[in-house]
Amino acid sequence: LVLTGFYALMRLGELVVPDQLAKRTFNKIIRRSSLKIDSGQYQFLLPAHKADRFYEGNTILIQSTDTAPNAVPVMQRYVRLRDERFPNHPQLFLRTDGTVPARQFFMDRIREVLPGDVGGHSMRSGGATALA
Repeated sequence: LVLTGFYALMRLGELVVPDQLAKRTFNKIIRRSSLKIDSGQYQFLLPAHKADRFYEGNTILIQSTDTAPNAVPVMQRYVRLRDERFPNHPQLFLRTDGTVPARQFFMDRIREVLPGDVGGHSMRSGGATALA
């Protein structure tokens, strides 16, 4: 999730579900069936986001890099392990228990690894800074 969000300049809300059950909708969950992956890149359909009023979706493309960290082999390994464990789940991103990660779950985990003030837009702003 971190590498995908960083390289695609995605908001956290596009990768995880809201903490409140009433705000969750299947229409915004990234589906496993939309993922296309090979050694040079991976892509998937972001079905909806807050700026997509008509739910047309956007294709997200992450290309392999020569520098670390390279998101493509990480995604290849994740998908292999995910498909072995949960072959019939329609969601692309899953936790080890088969549930879709929620915002607070992600924030708790990322704050264990990264010191300082990390927020929901940190991947997006960090990726933009790296590109600049």
